[in-house]
Amino acid sequence: MKKIIIFSFLILFSLSLAGCKNKEEQKMITGKGGIFKSSDGGETFFGINKIDDKKNLSNESILDIVIDPNDSKIIYVGTKNSGIFRSSNGGQSWAKSKSDFSYVRRIELDPTNENTIYIIAESNGEMALFKTIDGGINWKRLLLQQDAHQPIVTDVLVDQKNPQIIYATDSTNGIYKSLDGGKQWQAVYWGNFPTVAILMDSQDDNQLYFATNDEEIYITSDGGKTFKTAQTSGPIYSLAVSKFNKDEIYILWQGGLSQSVDGGESFKLVPTLLKPNETVANMVITDPVNSKIIYVVAGKVIYKTENNGETWQEIPLRNISWAVTQFEINPQDNKQIYLGVSKPVKQKGNLFLRF
Repeated sequence: MKKIIIFSFLILFSLSLAGCKNKEEQKMITGKGGIFKSSDGGETFFGINKIDDKKNLSNESILDIVIDPNDSKIIYVGTKNSGIFRSSNGGQSWAKSKSDFSYVRRIELDPTNENTIYIIAESNGEMALFKTIDGGINWKRLLLQQDAHQPIVTDVLVDQKNPQIIYATDSTNGIYKSLDGGKQWQAVYWGNFPTVAILMDSQDDNQLYFATNDEEIYITSDGGKTFKTAQTSGPIYSLAVSKFNKDEIYILWQGGLSQSVDGGESFKLVPTLLKPNETVANMVITDPVNSKIIYVVAGKVIYKTENNGETWQEIPLRNISWAVTQFEINPQDNKQIYLGVSKPVKQKGNLFLRF
């Protein structure tokens, strides 16, 4: 039997609202920021920011969006100033966690236990990794290094096949692995630059890609025992893995969009509507349902291809004031897309937002 979530969110009567009336209300309370949803594959978006009749997220910067892998109606968002919010109805309304975290820039869910959640967040002025095993009632800080003061944690990833295995990175260029749900950690690699994003191959959980905020990607095909480096000739903005093919990855970097089908051994440029070597886009996203669909996000414009890059459609986001920094596709219905937007801010440390 599926465990009952006991995440400590405020109980809001608005959770029961649904239908067309709710959709119209969301449009009315849309401000400069918050969360937007598309039900038609990105053709149109509307705000889904309601907390209750007086409060909403329409002026909040969104740092992360995560959909529960077992129930796509359950969504978590991390915000810059207000902590964690959760929706149990696909974003029709939101409830705030009672935790006092700020700058919640990363959320990871255990696919086998709804009460186990990992976050990277700021607490008492320090950006660190935290874990709850009771749905958010209590949180424990996890130390990657064995000392009292921990460097800035930059990303975390839970192995979806074996959630006791966790990877994390920090601002000292370290890559760490835990085999017991974060109780103990082993440093497995020290890079030349801080790693800001971890991705796992969709077909092989021993193959991982660690993107830096410079020109290098660190790759392991044996779960962290050995590493190799792939390098571009310009800064990396975003990294995505194919949801269907092993060894297929996409890199969005200063020179454009590149694809590798051999796990990073070689790359070829994918033509887009962006000018070569003048790329200012910040995200590349692969569709979880259709292998031919790829999205590239550049501020307040979405570029979409449905034929692996042969042709592209430009979708301007005219009703959104701030830049898109989060893009999440419902893995059970790829017509549903969630956007998070953020007010431009100076990054904490040498960090990027989640890829």
